[in-house]
Amino acid sequence: MKRFITALAIIAFANSCGDLQTDKVRDFIPGVYVKTIDDEFTKGMDTLVIDVLDNSAGSYSISKKMSYRQAMDGKELSPQYKMETWTAIYDRDSHQLMEQRKGKVLSFLPGEGKLSLGGSEYQKIK
Repeated sequence: MKRFITALAIIAFANSCGDLQTDKVRDFIPGVYVKTIDDEFTKGMDTLVIDVLDNSAGSYSISKKMSYRQAMDGKELSPQYKMETWTAIYDRDSHQLMEQRKGKVLSFLPGEGKLSLGGSEYQKIK
């Protein structure tokens, strides 16, 4: 009987240690990500700032800031600025953030220091 109880204690401890293992993607998420916009008609910067709102709930705040200048007929137009704030929930199964209002999906590549949003790729800078 004593061996049976010891075995159960070891199994319970091993299972609890598995729950304590860190999720590398989730640990990587908070930070600042940038994407440079540079084509024939537009030059600028797109920035995502991701902060934890509630760690136990897996909720995040995302500030999307964009600044750019467009060119028309060879002339640069005045700079434009846009800002949006999103709320996202971390999906533990897919290791992605799911933006709640428009359904955007943010995927992370910690090994490459990148975030993917639709067809856009952002580089983590801090």
